[in-house]
Amino acid sequence: MQKLLLIILAMVLPALPLYAFCDEDSSQGKISTLEARRREETREERKKYYESLSPEARIQISDMMESYPTDAMTCGTGFSNGRAKVMVGGKAGFIDGKGRLVIKANLKEAGRFSENLAPFESKNGKWGYINLDGKIAIEPKFDWALSFREGLGLINVGEKWGFIDSTGKIIIEPQFDAASSFSEGLAHVQLYLLGELPGHKEPTKRYKTGYIDKAGNWAIKPTWDGGDNFIGGMARVDRNIGYSESLYIDKTGKELWILDSWYLTDFSDDVLVIAVEGPKDGYSIVDRNGKRLTYKVFDEIDGFSEGLSAADLGKKTGFIDKRGNFVIDRKFDMAGRFSEGLAGACIGEGCGYINPKGDFMIAPRFSWVEEFSEGFALVAQGQKTGYIDKTGKYVWKPTR
Repeated sequence: MQKLLLIILAMVLPALPLYAFCDEDSSQGKISTLEARRREETREERKKYYESLSPEARIQISDMMESYPTDAMTCGTGFSNGRAKVMVGGKAGFIDGKGRLVIKANLKEAGRFSENLAPFESKNGKWGYINLDGKIAIEPKFDWALSFREGLGLINVGEKWGFIDSTGKIIIEPQFDAASSFSEGLAHVQLYLLGELPGHKEPTKRYKTGYIDKAGNWAIKPTWDGGDNFIGGMARVDRNIGYSESLYIDKTGKELWILDSWYLTDFSDDVLVIAVEGPKDGYSIVDRNGKRLTYKVFDEIDGFSEGLSAADLGKKTGFIDKRGNFVIDRKFDMAGRFSEGLAGACIGEGCGYINPKGDFMIAPRFSWVEEFSEGFALVAQGQKTGYIDKTGKYVWKPTR
């Protein structure tokens, strides 16, 4: 489970799953990728220093710790449009479903293909897009670029974010301080504005979130303190951030319902995971109207996929249905989401894939694993990543 990942020093402790951290659909992706690069560059230095500390001192120095796998290992990976990014000698390239290197590994960095285009970083640090043949479709002239969604690509110029079409033409001028890719015809964007902040007598500058349409017009003005993309006609927004009130709105900005919880996931399989307080603090499940589907409380719940979710109760992980009933026994040390009929699961230091009955279809022999996409999944052995098919056979042996 992604949120169950232990915070560990990746080079020191055994690797754990499960799934990529970097946000490939918003401006946050730039921040996480740059941070991952910094950590990669200082990995050996940090490891040496960390190992010189006493056990007590190690616990206190969170800056020396990181989650595993790192963003540098996972960002932009996974099959899409019949292509998947691989790293060879620190350079990015792309393979096809037969494991053939169809785009040479000579790119400084690249993102996932979407709508037959993939963002890439040139030698001079500028970003553009390549097509499925590896040819430049949009010249590298941006300070950052993310995958296309719904016909538009999110690009960064200086400190601002905007959108282009598939020819590279700027459709929405870079003007936002933060932004996400489009979802259901709207994108959530942020501006750094002057406004009222609880506890402060004078107006204070802070980020305000709103939603724009594909013409760049405000569909919902920037009045919220945070928010997510629309899923199924609904989006979560925050009011009085730091004093926490989360609620859901429709595409007109109408408030639908408020959920008093310090932790919320995005909707998945039409349900959402919330934190609950009571005789037993933990996590539970609500539907799209905010109604509790079960009053059972779990130590951890991941998002639902294909009708099931990994959940912890005690020291082991199993899988529950939307009523909170365990349908796969608690016998794993960690597990991820189902995709294409399989879910990553770990026992001890080994990770493999199980079916909906909880049986291992691919033996737990990897350091960590990710979800299947287009019949293939990214796996790791140590610090190297490769791709396997659904029989567990490598189509691309691990490289770094």
